[in-house]
Amino acid sequence: MPTDEEVDEALDLISRGSVQSAYFFDSLQDPDWIEPLRAAGFFDLPPDPVTTVEGTLHLPWPESRYLKRMASRAPNEVARAIEGFEATPNERVMIDVCEIGVELDLESQRRIGKVMRKSLTHAEGHFLLVPEAMAGLAVSISRNGDTDFARCFAHDLLDLGEAQERSGLDPVVETRIREGDYERVINLVVSELSEADPVGIFKMLCDLLERGLEKIKREGVHRDYSHYWREDIGEDHSRGTERALHSLISAIRDLALKVKSTSNVEMFRVFENNLGNRSGVIFRRLVLYIEAKPPLIDLDYCRDLLFGFQFEQEPFLVREQDLLASSVYPLLSEADKAEYLEKISLGSGSPPSGDEDLDRRRAEVWRRDRLSVLSGNLPAVIEAELDSLVAAYGAPQKSIFIRSGGAWSGPESPLDEDQIARMSATDVVEFLTSWIPPEGLMRPTPEGIARVLTKTVEKRPNDFGEVVREIKGLDPTYVRAVLEGFEKALEAGLPIDWKSVLELMETALANPNTSTSPHQRELEDRDPDWDWTRKSSASLLQKAFESEVQIIVDPRRTWKVLDALSWDPDPTPEYEAQFGGDNMDPLTLSLNTTRGRAMHAVLAAAMWAKRNEEVEVSELALANLTKHLDPGKDPSETTRGVFGSWLVALQSQYPTWFETNLEQILPEEERNKQLRSAVWNTFLAWNHPNPGLWDTLRAEYRKAIAQLSGSGQKGDGLRRSIGESLAEHLASFMWWGLVDCEHDPELREFFAQAPIEDAIHLIHVLGTSLEADENQPVDSDVLTRVVDLWVRMPDWVSRRTEKDQEKLLGSFGELYVVDALFDSLGDDELLRLTNAGVVAGPEHLMLPAVAERVWRSPEIPLRFVAAYVRNPPTLWSVDSYERELQMVIEAGIEAGGPFRDESELIVNLLVSKGHTSFRRHIDLP
Repeated sequence: MPTDEEVDEALDLISRGSVQSAYFFDSLQDPDWIEPLRAAGFFDLPPDPVTTVEGTLHLPWPESRYLKRMASRAPNEVARAIEGFEATPNERVMIDVCEIGVELDLESQRRIGKVMRKSLTHAEGHFLLVPEAMAGLAVSISRNGDTDFARCFAHDLLDLGEAQERSGLDPVVETRIREGDYERVINLVVSELSEADPVGIFKMLCDLLERGLEKIKREGVHRDYSHYWREDIGEDHSRGTERALHSLISAIRDLALKVKSTSNVEMFRVFENNLGNRSGVIFRRLVLYIEAKPPLIDLDYCRDLLFGFQFEQEPFLVREQDLLASSVYPLLSEADKAEYLEKISLGSGSPPSGDEDLDRRRAEVWRRDRLSVLSGNLPAVIEAELDSLVAAYGAPQKSIFIRSGGAWSGPESPLDEDQIARMSATDVVEFLTSWIPPEGLMRPTPEGIARVLTKTVEKRPNDFGEVVREIKGLDPTYVRAVLEGFEKALEAGLPIDWKSVLELMETALANPNTSTSPHQRELEDRDPDWDWTRKSSASLLQKAFESEVQIIVDPRRTWKVLDALSWDPDPTPEYEAQFGGDNMDPLTLSLNTTRGRAMHAVLAAAMWAKRNEEVEVSELALANLTKHLDPGKDPSETTRGVFGSWLVALQSQYPTWFETNLEQILPEEERNKQLRSAVWNTFLAWNHPNPGLWDTLRAEYRKAIAQLSGSGQKGDGLRRSIGESLAEHLASFMWWGLVDCEHDPELREFFAQAPIEDAIHLIHVLGTSLEADENQPVDSDVLTRVVDLWVRMPDWVSRRTEKDQEKLLGSFGELYVVDALFDSLGDDELLRLTNAGVVAGPEHLMLPAVAERVWRSPEIPLRFVAAYVRNPPTLWSVDSYERELQMVIEAGIEAGGPFRDESELIVNLLVSKGHTSFRRHIDLP
């Protein structure tokens, strides 16, 4: 430790000028000098940058260079010295400090990190030199175990500032890092920090993007125009001032796909929810893009995305919607495929112009583009429509999906469609009989020509029906392809020879499964046995029974084939154990197994027999269903999933059989618990509520409510909770007047014990249903029932925790925004809740609503805003809804008197929390 005299001499030397000071510190090699120099204030004031005619100079600081040399020898003293730094914009000093921090222990790193974060928030303009050094310090802190601090540090570094003036739609947002460096820094941060804290980093990236989008939002515009400045989510951008937002989008995309590729379902669900709960076009586009990419394609969720999409209202999502459709459409059930094509057929992509001919041509071009991404998987009649549209308007002008490089297009065929089209059916069969697939990669395969064969049969079903006896001797891959061609021809409305179809099906039943290797199909690109042919037979049978064209000319023979297929061993218990449970729900399993498909066909046959008064087939179908309800004969959950999906039709068409067998459909025995769940959960998740089933299944609904718990249980493989489905059913029954709040116990019991999120969902369903009907007068009885439910609900949930009660009452915004309810559940109820300490939400509904209604009377909106500002839901909530808050505050100031006083109190509270943009209201005259 230097003596007092030595310190005085050093101080005298240093005070003589910068050259002497630099010489002293550059020569100093003793860490014992740190404390006396710190006490003398030598480390408190780093030099500011110097502005010259040549630009800004960040001069080196000898003091920080000295501390850097001493870091490994006296880490605590160095950290203490740096703690005393004033915030500095001098990047050379900041680089020294960051490099010092990397060498220290975690506690010292935290102390230094606080200094750097303070420097970040006090700096103006861009950092040119320091970003990578700061990122390195954040990475080091994360590696040493403090992921929370590292994430906050990274957030401050990557934070976005105010939007700049712009003439077009391109977003220009200020950053602390030069645009050219932002992508490099974000990649470093994400690649390192996400290893230890993937969920936290993903949320941070989404928060930053959300903040940036709020900054660029135009007055009165609620879209981010990302479809203009980021046309393709999958393509990285590096141009101009948009780079920061592009880098965030790419980082979110890549991190989500990285987690998805690991098949970590639980973590990916967290990522899904994070994206799905955010507003903004870009987040919805990201959801669609990420969901479309394999692996982990959640068919249930993706189906909801496809069918929840409104083409006319959301044209800016079409690109990603098409990508999702191209991935998911081939996996959908035939009914869902038809529904999606119907959705396309009704769309136009743009509002009416007043010119009918122009509107027609626009709609046709739009349908051409939508159908083109599904080409190869479309029914023949739709493919023909697409061909005619392409002939009329040309191919789509621009590829829907931007790709670089080449790609494998699928199994190759030795003959293309044109070549087979010129061959007779007999010649095609002879070729398939004699053709030997060549060895090697990227070669023609049986599956490749099978796909071409299916398209050929689809267009010429009668030709191939005439040579069915020869087809029966072919490889099962080709027999399946022919059956699939017959099915597509049927869908297209072309006549097919049903007896020829039955011959092929009987061939599939007569041939046993002979596959010796589960990988044989992958190795040879052919069907390993006749299982897939039987599955295709079952699918074709269902289509035939559901077709409006009467093609079943021999019902008894047809039934014999179907009955045999319904007892196919696929799925085995081992298959269900491996692929069922949390992996696939029973209904999805049924669409991917032979017996499951056949059971759908049995139900379709029963409905066909009812329509056509085929008494014998009705009796045979019901007898078959009764046997399958015997767990000793069919213990499959997959079969029970089929029953669940057809429950409404069964009750409607065969009410006597349904009531007689209800105890077998929904067995009470503990040993059959899983079978019951497969039926009930499938029914809830996949069927819309049906008023005709309420009386029959009321006791079952009561049991389901009683079994709910706060954990939010899900059925096997189902994405949604049982409580969420129950909420939708109960809301519908209440809407129809089948459930009365005063006399019936179902709603009371549901709110008393359902998971709080599911209880809130019921309120959400009512609110959105009322909003959807706002163009039409809502029945006054419905409004009365909704108000009655809201008034009674606090008593029903009185035994819940205070937190749950507050959450549930906080969902009031779902009803507050409905104009038809304003007289009953408007400002008076909002005031009551606010006075009780409840901040009504969700904020994306409440803030715009109170801003719109503040001009009626500012009193209650001001009280709500004051409560909201005291306890905002998230860190960025105030920034996200600044415009709405400003409107309420301005209305209060304009009203004067106590309203002005209340507005000024709100402004002072906001400014004290760091929201300085509200300061302008304080000095208003």
